Amino acid sequence: MRRVAMLCLATALASGVYAAEPVKTARLVALKNPGFENAPRKDERCAEGWGCTMHSNPDSFVFRVESPEGARGKQALCVERMLNEPWALVTQAVQGGSLRGASVRFSVALRVDRAEGAGAGPWALVHGPQGNLVHEERLLKATRGWERVAVDFPVGPTAQLVEVGATLQGGGRICIDDARLEVRTQ
Repeated sequence: MRRVAMLCLATALASGVYAAEPVKTARLVALKNPGFENAPRKDERCAEGWGCTMHSNPDSFVFRVESPEGARGKQALCVERMLNEPWALVTQAVQGGSLRGASVRFSVALRVDRAEGAGAGPWALVHGPQGNLVHEERLLKATRGWERVAVDFPVGPTAQLVEVGATLQGGGRICIDDARLEVRTQ
């Protein structure tokens, strides 16, 4: 029985699916509207505090704050592909200076429906003076309801900006909620 439990834990860690409990942290980094509870600003497609982009055609994906969709609160941000374009991103940027030299975890509550292509999941990009220093993503084809999914990454000493969010690569629909950016303890 213990061996089966250990195998399940190893499989979950390898797939990037973590229990809902946050890691022990030195600090939680404040994100704007992490629970997607604020309505989008007038004439914008994305939730307040977040940027929503897609590969090429601005009508290829729909971004909606929906309720009662939330994993934790009343609402979630859902992304659905409408036309044949390869990817969409939901992102937020944080200044890299305060995170330099840290080991960081970004996680979201994620629900993946009908994923086609590579899948969907959390995404992080660390920008430096000469270009990208780190790019991490953890993609899933499906979830059983809401699951917390995370990416761990280092923030180098020359980091200028850290972008975090979620991506949908291919078709289908995802919903995200309860975004967390945590500086991990050593």
